[in-house]
This record gives sequence, C-alpha cells and structure tokens, in this order.
Amino acid sequence: MILFVFLLFLSLQNIYFYNIGLAPFPILSLSIIFIFFFINNKSLKKRDYVYIVILYTFIFFSAIVNSWRPIGNNTLFTIIGYLSGPLFLLLSINFLRLFSINNLYKTLSYILIFHLFFFYTQLIFYYLFNTELNFLYSITGEESRNFDGLRFRPSGIINEPMVYSNIILIFLYFRYTLSNKFEIIDYLALISMQLSFSLFGMLASVVIFLFYKINLFRVLLSICLVMIIFYQFEELIILDRLINILDDGSFQGRYLLTFNSIVSDSSILFFGTGFFYDVPNQDIKGLSLFLQIITIFGLPISLLFIFPFFLKKRSYILSIIFILFFLISDLRFQQYLTWFYFSLLLNFNSFYVTKIYSKV
Repeated sequence: MILFVFLLFLSLQNIYFYNIGLAPFPILSLSIIFIFFFINNKSLKKRDYVYIVILYTFIFFSAIVNSWRPIGNNTLFTIIGYLSGPLFLLLSINFLRLFSINNLYKTLSYILIFHLFFFYTQLIFYYLFNTELNFLYSITGEESRNFDGLRFRPSGIINEPMVYSNIILIFLYFRYTLSNKFEIIDYLALISMQLSFSLFGMLASVVIFLFYKINLFRVLLSICLVMIIFYQFEELIILDRLINILDDGSFQGRYLLTFNSIVSDSSILFFGTGFFYDVPNQDIKGLSLFLQIITIFGLPISLLFIFPFFLKKRSYILSIIFILFFLISDLRFQQYLTWFYFSLLLNFNSFYVTKIYSKV
C-alpha cells in the first residue's frame, strides 16, 4: 500500500493547489522515502553514496564557475527541488530495494490502471456523449489544457497531454525493465499516448511499439496506426507539423532555439550557466530535459552525468529508446519525478535485477 501511495504521489506531481500556492504530492512522496530511509537503509551501497557526492560536486562546481552571473529569480520551491534532487534519487533507490520485483510490478499495474481509467473515461464521454470531463478542475480549480483550438486532446487527471505522456512513459519503462515484456495494460497505455494527440507521445508510442520484438508485422501495423491517426483524427495536422518541424513553434521553443543559443556561446556550452543565475540569452530556456541539463552544467559534465544511465541495460535497444525519449521530454530537472526516473536508470539494470533482486 505504501509503495502505491508513493508512486501515485509522484505521478501527480503537476497537480498544483493555487489556494495554498503549493504542489503537495512531491513533498509527500519525499516524506515517505525519507521516513523509510531511517527505518532501513542497509540496501544502499558505497557506490550509491559516491554517486550522490559526485552529483553535488557537479552542482556546486557549476554554481562557483558561474558566480559572476547575476542571480536569477527562481522561487524557493524550485531551488529546494534542485538542491534536494540527488537526495531524492538516493532515497528512492533505497526505498525501491525494500520491495520484491513482483510487488513493484503489480503496484505499477495499479498506477497505470488509475491513470488509464481517468484517461479513457474522459475520452469516451467526450466522443460518445459530447461531454468534457475536466477532472483536474474539480480538484484544484485549474482547467486542463485539453483543447488546442483544433481538437480535443484527453489527458485524464493530468493537466496536459504531453505531461500525461511523460508520466505514462516513465511507468512503462519501469514495468518493462522489471519484466522485459509488454502486457495488455502496457498496450492500452501506448494507445492512450496516441489518443492524447501529443506529438511527443504519439511518436514515442509508435517507436517503442515498433522496436519491441521488431518484425515485419509490427512495422506494417505501426505504419497503419500512424496513418489512421493522421487521417481519421488529425486531418493531416500532425503530418504537416512533422514536415515543417523546423518552423513549429513548440519544436523551436523546446529544442531548436535553445540548441542554437547554447552552441553559439562557448562559455555556456562548456560550463553551463549554473542553476541560480540568469541566462544571458532569452532563447536559452532548457525546455527539453537534456538541453536543460546542458544549460545548467555545460556539455562535458552533462555527458558524465548521463553516462551511467546507459550501462548494463536489458533489451538494450528498446531501453535506449526509452531513455532518449525521456531526455527530449519537457520534464523539469528540479522535479522529483525526474530524479525518480534517474534512480530507475541507475537501480534497475541487469546487474541490480539479477543480484539485488535474486531473492524473488
């Protein structure tokens, strides 16, 4: 039960209560794993602590190197999230090792069922009964961004389709790493990413489906699925966005302008800007995760930071695809869900699954 609550709170990290000016669920998830750290931390190894020390060294090095820059206007909670991220990673690793693979796998099924229930309920009510169910508004008073001016894009209890796709992608990766297979619920999750009409979610779900036990049938089915989505639901809107991707406003803001700004300034490319300081160019927003990491640390440290994520993976090609989509997502570096995913990449590789979890 406590594992389900922890994972559920993480998945609800974007639910913000404006009346109290706070998103409480990440704080509650941190509280849970912090308590369990004091109850049992024997699963942590020396290398886990060493890695965290290295991360904090990177953080403070980037702050010192960029101390000549003017201080930015980050909120207190943003700074706390940034500084406590490596700690959350360490506590997550310890917490997850307290549970068997079977327990983790079943609990992840319940998390997916929770989100898929709200997603498909919202989808069915809109298309069958012409009724928009805004679950988030009922909870916080915030309107979900389900319309983009052209079509309805369901996201369940989450505030927008791309954020929904990010969350589903993380828990799909977790389940796949534990089992090395997809089941019915995983396919329903992939289909929901298609039906969210998030360009990111649609591309990620098709590529993941294509490379999972790749064969001619899956290639043809993936092509048919994309064509059905394009023609029946989107009237070539997404296809037009792909053809003109360099002119797409979302792509420019999330990737292109940031990339151009970084490579045009050697000080940012090699040393970043640190997290606490203003960036000298408004184009540098770090809206995609990896570009945000480069913006903070610079390219050399960023490569050292992500290098361990690619080691000792099961079903290597598909695992790498999951990781690459994670790095181009718009998850925030200071969010606990992001650091939780980092903990999965470090904790659930072939070494840990076969050694630490061999009791299952």
